[in-house]
Amino acid sequence: MDDGATADAARLDLARVAAIGEGVRTGALWLPGYFAALGIGSLIAVPVLGTLDTGIGSIVANSVWTAFVGGCAAYGFRRRAFPYGARRRYVRTTLIWAALWLSAVVLGGAWSLPGLIMAGVLVSLPMLTAAHMEAAR
Repeated sequence: MDDGATADAARLDLARVAAIGEGVRTGALWLPGYFAALGIGSLIAVPVLGTLDTGIGSIVANSVWTAFVGGCAAYGFRRRAFPYGARRRYVRTTLIWAALWLSAVVLGGAWSLPGLIMAGVLVSLPMLTAAHMEAAR
């Protein structure tokens, strides 16, 4: 009788472990969407912010972009599960994206609209590539 109770307890424990594992896997599906949101946001924000030099439009656009990036960061911090092995990609992608974003902001004032659109594409590429790579995992 003791062996049957032990086997039942083991089956129950294995079922719990499987349920927890499934919860972690489904909870870790947020990262591709996070990368894609920042990539698409960058694609739109770089040309828009580059064409607005001063005035209320610039203040509003910068405020919206800051709120968007802050909202993405808050969303990421609230996630309980981080995909296994994705931390390095997250850090690398964010550093490359930030360097490209800073370059576009510093140099973007001297560009025309086609140059700003190309800068937007260039800035968005690391995030969109990371979104694709994470979704394919």
